[in-house]
Amino acid sequence: MIINKIIIDNKYAEFDSKTLIKSSKNSVGKTTFLRIILFALGWQIPSTKNMKFNNLKIQIFFESKGDNYHFIREENLLSIYKNNKYIELIDINNEPNKSLTLFIPSDNIDLINNALGTFYFDQEKGWTLLNRGRVTASKYPNSYFKIEDFLAGLMENDRSDLLIQKDINDRKIKGYKLLNQALEYKEEINDSYLDWSSFDELNDQQRLIKLDINKLKSQINTLEKSKRNNKAFIEMIDNLGLQIRVGSSLVAVNKNNLDFNSFNELQSFIETRILILKQNLSKLSKQKKSIETRLQKQQTLFNVSSQLNRFNKAINQLNLDSSTVETIINQLKKDNKRINKLLNQPLRSGEYTQKLYENFIEFAEFLNIDKNVKEKNIIFTNKLNGYSGAILHLLVFSFRLACLKLLQEKTNQLYPIIIDSPFNGETTDENVVLMYKLLKEYFPNNQVITATVRNLDTTLIKCDFRFNRIIEFKNTMMNSLDYISNSNNI
Repeated sequence: MIINKIIIDNKYAEFDSKTLIKSSKNSVGKTTFLRIILFALGWQIPSTKNMKFNNLKIQIFFESKGDNYHFIREENLLSIYKNNKYIELIDINNEPNKSLTLFIPSDNIDLINNALGTFYFDQEKGWTLLNRGRVTASKYPNSYFKIEDFLAGLMENDRSDLLIQKDINDRKIKGYKLLNQALEYKEEINDSYLDWSSFDELNDQQRLIKLDINKLKSQINTLEKSKRNNKAFIEMIDNLGLQIRVGSSLVAVNKNNLDFNSFNELQSFIETRILILKQNLSKLSKQKKSIETRLQKQQTLFNVSSQLNRFNKAINQLNLDSSTVETIINQLKKDNKRINKLLNQPLRSGEYTQKLYENFIEFAEFLNIDKNVKEKNIIFTNKLNGYSGAILHLLVFSFRLACLKLLQEKTNQLYPIIIDSPFNGETTDENVVLMYKLLKEYFPNNQVITATVRNLDTTLIKCDFRFNRIIEFKNTMMNSLDYISNSNNI
């Protein structure tokens, strides 16, 4: 994979196989520029302090497996073009890894999620991340590196069932720990609290009265509608001009000669019923008003401290003890140990773990730090306190490049090595010369993109590593890109 060009709001820069992004001072946007490259490719990278990525229209052009790609990213939508032909539109939020599979040829989610950690060295996170941690400030899975997941991806192990069970256990443990805190709090509080029973009872009464009121209103509406319909029916007959034959004569049918006794009795019954229902409605409305007044008075009595008293009451009603909860937590932790053993045992004895260690040793020897890599278990270590300064810097560099070598062999794909601030902490010129000499020796065909405030181009003359394109930021990133664009007449 080779990145050729990026366009940010119509301002752009071109890349070559060995590209240096430099400036004479810090805080001009070099780190932002590198992260925008990753953002344009589809990673969920957070914006930097002075640049909101979602406000930009970013286009990136790159080659992969003999095909030319053109991505256009606006907010979380990514338009894909392949060999000048539109392919599809991807919503990064819904399909966070879909665009990545176009240049990370794998359907293994563990491998894709951990790929970034093998070739991107971030200024803030990169030089302390050995085998676990965030590659950038992003919290998304594909910006996090974990050696166990990476090796499982190389081995194509299906660990989903075990991981789901472990996640369930972790959630239960978290819940039981919170419950234990509540039980400890229970021992500290007394049983005094405000009596909410009358308040709750009034709320129940109010709810029932509201139901009765709505029922009465519905019945009244139905009867009034029937009354209106009956009257309208008589008016309709009166207006039709109907005639009936009585003997030899025709007699008009109207409301004056119809027998209204039954009709009037019916209407009178309906009116009486409506009157009774309205009287009941009036009584309920008064009761409702009375309850609302009493509730309002009680509510003024209950302040924040009374809410705490009510909480205390609920805590006091917990019918558990801390020892029971601790027993459950210990059982869940024991089950997690069993699961971790099933997850990790195949990794520690696997072929790819051996290859990784061999690569790591080889690169560490090249950087003259192999005495710090004596045990194979360093691949999985959680203890980095013993390493600091330049040693940790070079360990991280050699370890993650050892991972990159395996990734490239597995996917049969080269990836750009992106390095932000290779001079970090106690790292000397000699250290950095060795680092780039290693890149030249073991990764000669990889694109290398580096950002630094130092004169790296002159420093690396010692190892004959030469940048064939230099992008200089003299002011802000956008102003510098504007200058670069205009100076190249593109």
